[in-house]
Amino acid sequence: MEAIDLGTVFFFATHRSPVVDALVVAITTVGNFEVMFPLAVLFTVTLARLRGWRTAALYAGTALLTYLVCLGTQHAVGRERPDVLEMVIPKPTQPSFPSGHATNSLVVLGLFGLLATRDVKSARLKWSVRVLLVGVLPLLIGFSRIYLTVHYVSDVLGGWLLASAILFVACGLDRSAPAVSTAGA
Repeated sequence: MEAIDLGTVFFFATHRSPVVDALVVAITTVGNFEVMFPLAVLFTVTLARLRGWRTAALYAGTALLTYLVCLGTQHAVGRERPDVLEMVIPKPTQPSFPSGHATNSLVVLGLFGLLATRDVKSARLKWSVRVLLVGVLPLLIGFSRIYLTVHYVSDVLGGWLLASAILFVACGLDRSAPAVSTAGA
């Protein structure tokens, strides 16, 4: 894995394009705490209206716990970030493993997509939302961290693995809950 990590950092550090840089910076910004936190609040309120307060509380608690677990893991592992001469964005101060952008974006976006579309009748709508929120956006955000050389490939993969485990548990907890009517909510 170390060879892949170092090789990928070297490749992207030496193959830059101003146009691609600008696009990737825009994508990575979506994964910033300053974007993810307001989205999580908005999604919590939306889930409260769609699915009731129990689902909303599960979502909010999971998003918060994910942020704290990721932060704690970063400090426990203490992995240094890639060291490259020319950075496209400032080097983050948090340790590198796991990628917070990869972890948090998959949970904040993905869990919302899964919970919000749980009972959607239209298969096309359900899978379009899920592919976008569970797949495409978190993949792009994770890739952006590798391209910008602020994370190794293993940091992003570790973040996605952590987030996937959290999604699995959260969705299991949601399914085990008794059905609650949101009529009149």
